[in-house]
Amino acid sequence: MALLIAACDGELRFAADPTDAAAPGDAPADGAGCRTDTDCPFSTLHCDPSSGACVPCAEDRHCTSGDQNRCDLVSHRCVECRANADCEPDEMCDPTTRRCRPRCGGDTGGTCTTELPVCDGARGACACTEESCERISDRPRCSPTLRLCVECLGAFDCDGDEPYCLDGACVRCTTDAHCAPKRCDPVRHQCAD
Repeated sequence: MALLIAACDGELRFAADPTDAAAPGDAPADGAGCRTDTDCPFSTLHCDPSSGACVPCAEDRHCTSGDQNRCDLVSHRCVECRANADCEPDEMCDPTTRRCRPRCGGDTGGTCTTELPVCDGARGACACTEESCERISDRPRCSPTLRLCVECLGAFDCDGDEPYCLDGACVRCTTDAHCAPKRCDPVRHQCAD
């Protein structure tokens, strides 16, 4: 390794793969970064002024879908909660999933639900079982990592127009290769121009 660094005038450099295209969410190709949302390649992306990158959200007002109305300022993804204060009093914000779930165990008390019937002591929150999820038609699988009922655990659970599994949901695309010659919208996971 020392010989490699010496051969490169003291700098270790890796050649960029010329076939790599800029992924949605990256800063514009000119290297200047984005300045406004209009600099982003998709209308679902927003300009993060601190990094100059196009991201799914940079502040809460960018999150308008269902119960995911908070912007996680680290991952720049819309989430249900950032802190326990975003949840009901008998719930807690799971730091792994950023979703509100019923508290359980220890001194916190709490009651688990039919969907989340067991107490995950490590999280202090209620969790699913395979049996509890089988009764839910649109989320029949229990994710072993999220401990929540999800639509899919892998592509084998998906088919038709949404053949890929991403974060427990069946989607149309996860990469631009799934949409060629179009691109994959990194927020909606649909093919777009």
